[in-house]
Amino acid sequence: MCMFRSVLRGCLPLLVLAACAVPAQAAVTIDSVTLNGQAPPVTVTPGATITVEIQVTLTDPSTWGSTGYRIGGAASMCVSHALHDKDDSPATESFDITAPGAPGTYDLMLRAYAIAAPPCDPRTSFTDLVLSGAIVVCPDDDADGVCNDADICPGFDDNVDRDGDGVPNGCDICPGHDDSIDRDGDGVPNGCDICPGHDDTADADDDGVPNGCDMCPGSDDRVDTDGDGVPNGCDVCPGEDDTADRDGDGVPNGCDVCPGADDNLDSDGDGVANGCDICPGHDDEADADADGVPDGCDVCPGHDDTLDRDGDGVPNGCDVCPGADDNLDSDGDGVPNGCDICPGEDDEADADADGVPDGCDVC
Repeated sequence: MCMFRSVLRGCLPLLVLAACAVPAQAAVTIDSVTLNGQAPPVTVTPGATITVEIQVTLTDPSTWGSTGYRIGGAASMCVSHALHDKDDSPATESFDITAPGAPGTYDLMLRAYAIAAPPCDPRTSFTDLVLSGAIVVCPDDDADGVCNDADICPGFDDNVDRDGDGVPNGCDICPGHDDSIDRDGDGVPNGCDICPGHDDTADADDDGVPNGCDMCPGSDDRVDTDGDGVPNGCDVCPGEDDTADRDGDGVPNGCDVCPGADDNLDSDGDGVANGCDICPGHDDEADADADGVPDGCDVCPGHDDTLDRDGDGVPNGCDVCPGADDNLDSDGDGVPNGCDICPGEDDEADADADGVPDGCDVC
């Protein structure tokens, strides 16, 4: 018949020490047991390795040569080790056991046998220690060795973290970079930040470019038909390179109204820049006779200012003296020299109205 002694310490599981009268060693005491370096209970995942360290006190003539163990209702297992006696008491041995494959709470029974060979011989004396609820096997659905309730990345292996940022690969926001560094606090790590210093999640025009770095707010920055780096929606000169602007007026070369001058300066407001104004102060677009000379600067209204056969600067339609220079009038009578009836005299003075100016009137 066996006698049992129970011990309850604080919140530790119930420890039951069984000393059987026939094979038991009253002088062998299992002093302490740790599982994975801590007092029981220990929480592990299914099939995990648990390191058991057991310390035994011996008094003469007791010895300790092997240790048996049983987890829950499983079969008993045996561990062979060196033979200990009172000279090396207290003696310590450690060995690995495997946790059950199903989640649950399991008792652990340990048995210290007196002899080493044959190990765990039930015919020799022994001392038992039962640790109630010593092993807690938690669920681990993704089999990564991390309990479900502590899983950083459910469904993936928490132990695989190539960039070493503490976030497993399966849940890495920014692979290859540290997910914990996010200076602008937008939830996107620096290494993958599209728009540093701004919120990558704010994208009003939904073009994939955050508002803080949007080149063309309200339009799709990705669409740039002419390839000049300026999105279509903000293209100053579609089909041409907006970045090429030789005169620096903000109007690209391909759409420059007045190359070499500032297209933004238009004092008379006629849509023609000052530098290319045909008729400053007047509307270059108003040209009633369609001769290319605006009305405000038309030399010969109603006629083509560009036609001037005698080259005197007076268009044909207004030429006083065709074939001669209208600008030459030595006697100042308004009649050019080339058509002067009475050179040196006033052709307009004709008292007798005979068509001959007074200065050349014979009678």
